[in-house]
Amino acid sequence: MQPWYTRVLRANDPALRAEVKRAVMAQEGPRPQDQVGRVIEFLRGDRHLCGVVQPAPYGRRVLWVLDQEGREGWVRGRKVVDISAVKLAERSREGLVDQLRQIDRQRAAAQQALDMGTLWETVAESGQAVWSLDELAALYFGPQPGRDGRASLARALEEGQWFSRQESAYAPLSATVVAQHRCARARRQEAEERLEAGARWLRLVMDGLPATRPDHADELIGLLEEAALSGSEGPRATEAAALLQRAHLHGPLAAFEALVRLGHWHPDENLEMRRLQVPVPFSAAALAEAAGADWPAGIARCRRWWGRRVYGIEAEDGTCAWAFSLRRTWSGYKLGLHFPVPGLLLAPDGALQPEVAARGMALALPDRQVPLLPPAIVGKAALSTSERRPALTIEVQLSRRFAIEDYRVDLRRVRVRALLREGEPAANEGAWRWLAELAGRLRGTREAAGALVLPEAAASLRVLAGQVSLCPAQRGERAALVEEELRVLVE
Repeated sequence: MQPWYTRVLRANDPALRAEVKRAVMAQEGPRPQDQVGRVIEFLRGDRHLCGVVQPAPYGRRVLWVLDQEGREGWVRGRKVVDISAVKLAERSREGLVDQLRQIDRQRAAAQQALDMGTLWETVAESGQAVWSLDELAALYFGPQPGRDGRASLARALEEGQWFSRQESAYAPLSATVVAQHRCARARRQEAEERLEAGARWLRLVMDGLPATRPDHADELIGLLEEAALSGSEGPRATEAAALLQRAHLHGPLAAFEALVRLGHWHPDENLEMRRLQVPVPFSAAALAEAAGADWPAGIARCRRWWGRRVYGIEAEDGTCAWAFSLRRTWSGYKLGLHFPVPGLLLAPDGALQPEVAARGMALALPDRQVPLLPPAIVGKAALSTSERRPALTIEVQLSRRFAIEDYRVDLRRVRVRALLREGEPAANEGAWRWLAELAGRLRGTREAAGALVLPEAAASLRVLAGQVSLCPAQRGERAALVEEELRVLVE
C-alpha cells in the first residue's frame, strides 16, 4: 500500500510538494543527533531487533543504527517501533553489541510474561476495531510502560496470536481464530513436555541408570529409528533431532546405540532391511490363521497322479520343496514336475493374504531367513510321503532324443515315494538313471545352442552367533545337475 503523500508529491505544484516533503521528513522520526546512544526497537522485515543510535554520517535525517547482530545501517522512522529513554554509555563496538543482546533477552522474557489473553478480551469487548501501539500500551501498562514494556508488547502483537496488524495499527482477532490459536498452543506445549520427558528417560538409559518407561515410549523409539535410518532426511527428522539434542545424543550412530541399549535392536541389526521396511515376523492374527488353515473342499475332487516313482527334492527346512517323476513311453519319456501350492491354503479375505502380498518373496540372507509364508502353511502344503497333497503338475512329453513334443499344466494330488536327501542318492534305480541322462542331454543341447553354463557356488555364507563362516555345499554333482536342468526346463 502506498503512503498517503505519494500522489501529492507527483502533483504539478512545487510549493505544495515542498511543504509536504517538509512534513514527511518531520514524520520520519526524531532528529538523529538528539538520539545518539539511545536504544531503539525496529523492524527488519518481520523481525524485531534491538539497536543503538550512532552518529549519522553525511548529515542524513534518518537513524544510523548498530544492531544486536553487529551490523550497521540506516533505519527509517516508519520502521522504528520504540525509542527508549535509556542511553548506553559503552563506547566499544563489542560492548555495545553485548548490551544490545542482553536487552533483547530481557525483552523476550518480558514478552513471555505478558497476559495477552486479558488484553485481547478487554479490547474485543470495547468494540473499537483498530488500536495503535500507544493505545494498547497505555491500556495494558498505564501511563508508565517501563523501559521494555512498549517494545515487548510490540513483539507480542507481531506474533499474530491475538491481534492482526493493519498497517501501523492492530485489530483484535475473532473469538474463533483465538480459540484455534489456543488449541494449537496447547498441543505444542503438550508435545514439548512429552519430548522433554522422553529425553530425560533416554539420558538415564544411556547412562546405565534405572529409568521408568514412559507411556509414549513407542513414539520415542519410532523417532530414534527414523534418526538411525534416515538421518536428516526423514519426514520427522526435525522432531527426532530435537529429541536427540535434549538427550545429549548426536547423530545416527547415537540413535542406533540407544535402540540397542533399550533392547529394541540387536547390535548386528540389518539396517538396510529396516530402511526398505522388509517385514520379518508375521502378525499374531496371521499366525493363528496359518495354524488353522485347511484345503478348500473342492481339492478332494482333483485327479490323482498315478505315477509310482515320484521323488521329492528336500528343502533346507526338511520339507519337500518340489518333486519329479519320469517314465518311458512307446515314443520317448513322460516327465512330471510337481510343486506345492500353498496359495490354496490362504483365505482371500483373511489376515495372512495381505502380509504375504506385502512380502512378495522369501529372502535368504547370511544371518537370517525371511520366509514368504509361515512355517505352518509351508508344512501343510509340502508334498508328503504319507498322503496325497495338491500339487501344480507340469507334464512334459519328450521324444527319445529328449526334445519337448508337448506339455500340459494341471492341479493333481501327488504322493512322494521318497525324498532325495543331501548328497547323491544311494539307490541306483532306473528312474534316477533316466533322469540323470535327461539332465545331461538337456545341458548338452543348451550348450550346443550357445548357452553359457556358470558353475554354482561351492559354498554359502552364513552368520551364526556373530561369527561369519563359509558352509560348503552338500549336494552331489549329479543331484545338482538334475535340479538345475529341470528348473531351467520349467522356466
